[in-house]
Amino acid sequence: MTNKRLTIETSGATINIIERDRFTETWRDYDKKPRCYVWGDVEFNAIEDLNNRTRRPHAVWRKGLIQAFVEAPLLFDTGEMRWYQYAGCSCPCSPGFILPHLTLDLGDDGIFRRYDLNVTLHGAPTVDETKSGRLFADA
Repeated sequence: MTNKRLTIETSGATINIIERDRFTETWRDYDKKPRCYVWGDVEFNAIEDLNNRTRRPHAVWRKGLIQAFVEAPLLFDTGEMRWYQYAGCSCPCSPGFILPHLTLDLGDDGIFRRYDLNVTLHGAPTVDETKSGRLFADA
């Protein structure tokens, strides 16, 4: 069984909505509030991403997400959207925003009952340069 997916393009973002599958998710993951994981559209480097995972410009991303959600239109209160460093798992490797509503009604495109969002913001920074980064020695 495949998860229901939908991709929405806006002027400033690409929004991928992925419905959770109750048969492949654990019961805790299936019932948790939706997560919104954000990336910039620059070239992805896994080592830099892990080194800088606590330096995400979430204040800038929040503004971009609000604009993208208005254009999409995804109808939920973005004021209740909150940043959480441990959104994806129990370590800080997959930070994201926690969204307020479990059900997303997109009219003709369908209803997503349990879902997560993967958003690529165009022109958004991937690292907050105002925070100091971790320095790892080359192995």
